[in-house]
Amino acid sequence: MPKKNGEHILVTGCYRSGTTIVEKIINMHPKATIASQPFPILFFIFKEQFNEIRGIKRRYPLDHLFLETNYKNQDFVKFIQEYSIDKKLLSEFQARMRDYTEGLWTPGIIEVLDQLQPGTFFDIYKNLLHLIATMYSANEDNLVGSKEVLIEEYTPAMIEMGVKVIFVVRDPRDMITSLNFRIRDNRTGENRPILYSLRAWRKSVAFAYAAATRKEGCLVRYEDLVSSQWNTINTITHYLGIEEFKDDAFDDGIVDQNGKGWKGNSSFTDQNGISGNSLHKYKKYLPQDIRKFIEVVCAPEMRLLGYISRARIDEVDDVIESYRDPFESSHSKFKQGYSHTQDRLKREKERLILLKKGIDDADKQRQWFIAPEIYSAMSSMNGQNGNNTDKTDR
Repeated sequence: MPKKNGEHILVTGCYRSGTTIVEKIINMHPKATIASQPFPILFFIFKEQFNEIRGIKRRYPLDHLFLETNYKNQDFVKFIQEYSIDKKLLSEFQARMRDYTEGLWTPGIIEVLDQLQPGTFFDIYKNLLHLIATMYSANEDNLVGSKEVLIEEYTPAMIEMGVKVIFVVRDPRDMITSLNFRIRDNRTGENRPILYSLRAWRKSVAFAYAAATRKEGCLVRYEDLVSSQWNTINTITHYLGIEEFKDDAFDDGIVDQNGKGWKGNSSFTDQNGISGNSLHKYKKYLPQDIRKFIEVVCAPEMRLLGYISRARIDEVDDVIESYRDPFESSHSKFKQGYSHTQDRLKREKERLILLKKGIDDADKQRQWFIAPEIYSAMSSMNGQNGNNTDKTDR
């Protein structure tokens, strides 16, 4: 039977942010079982239905939510709590899962999809986790969960339903370096425009910070995990309500869900165990103009999370207006020049101006900054010179 409330886990965050290593670490705990991206189509299909019912057209159903005016976060929460898919839509989900190849890291789930029944998102989600527990022969008292990226808009409803959500965030400069300037294939697909990915990163940070502020979710910085291993891992186990790992738990490295040694999924080189080798790759591989662009458009969130942004007020306009992606997007869902259309760049400047001036209207705060908690925190930091220090950037 599906687990009771409070006994499910979700690890999420932006792509290339460290969600996989967090998932692997938790899965090594004797009281936890987590599958890696086992059913991404479930999250796609419910968001697609939500958009279709409201007449919303988006290139991705899981969009970055920046300047979303068609609905509020609570509208989507209500939808996934109440909307049920029928047999026809369930069959579509099953068929799309079988056709899905990019990003499906738990192929064994395909063999058990026929056991599902129509229902609400949570009906299907909990039954899928039950099937995962069976696949991995998990103990009946284990916490069972999954890792999925880019699904942060689901987390308020999932937390409300008792799911333990761990958000993983990473310096956006390293995230972009890993995503767009990789040395080897990391199965993230074709190049997406850099601005699109930065907006997705900001969405992730907003939901993570809001949940952590309400003490409902656990926010983990990738940099803290690799530089302060045990403090971070103990924070995770405490949040999950399970005992701490034994001191020698990772002496032989990390193993995957099949018990095999895991060498990481770095965009650059294999890694053993919990390694800091991926820190600050941006210093070597990220072009200077892109670094400056990231430090401008993500400056408020970076400073809030303790990442250094050296963006200066007197260079903001020039950095934004002169920015160009170093490649034409090869992704079929994006037109060329996405990151430097005048309208998008104008809105990026306007966002920074609004944060400085202040926004009283709660709905506008949501449209520009997604979560009131992060808007309030960044607004209160406004006026600082940004020369905060971060031990990971020294």
